[in-house]
Amino acid sequence: AHDKFGAEARLIGIRSGQATYRAQIIVRTKDGYKDIAQLKGKKFAFVDPASLSGYILPLNLFNEAGVVLGETVFAMKHDNVVSMVYQGQVDAGATFYSPPEDGQILDARHLVKTQYPDVEKKVSILRLTPEIPNDPIAFRRDLTQVMKDKITDAFVRFVHTPEGRASFKQLYDVTDLRAATDSDYDGVRGMLKSIGRSASDLVTKPAVNSPPPKVK
Repeated sequence: AHDKFGAEARLIGIRSGQATYRAQIIVRTKDGYKDIAQLKGKKFAFVDPASLSGYILPLNLFNEAGVVLGETVFAMKHDNVVSMVYQGQVDAGATFYSPPEDGQILDARHLVKTQYPDVEKKVSILRLTPEIPNDPIAFRRDLTQVMKDKITDAFVRFVHTPEGRASFKQLYDVTDLRAATDSDYDGVRGMLKSIGRSASDLVTKPAVNSPPPKVK
């Protein structure tokens, strides 16, 4: 959006006190995996081709480690990936990670706790990926600088009110905002380049030649 149309990142959301997030590699606890190198040749579930936490981050992690997976599938949703790992349909999978709060897990495994109350014991985190910036609030190119400044200021003032904080928390799980620039996302561009993809590639065609699986 920035390269083609001049979209500008102005604010970044803060979640759990962090302006960054990670992905996680999950496995069945009973399988006893200790390192991602052990996933060589194993069946693996990603989320979807456009997902940073469900595809780009973990794929980059495997590429840098020289780990070549076996059959790969797109589950299309983070909870589907967790379910597939829990049921043994795949050997491992990738989902978003959020740190626990007040003793409660908040990563993708919590999405299926109603269906699988023992998921925290049966499905373990094998590895976390490096951090990347959270998603931004971006502005289109043809807005005037005055309008950009006014809207940015309004967002910041709003999120610092009780009503605004509650709204952002409910909609985006965001509790604060801070200034962001386009260069904050250069690391993401570097990752895409390292795996030989562009942003437009990822949202227009799958990068793994496997149909979405049927999840029970």
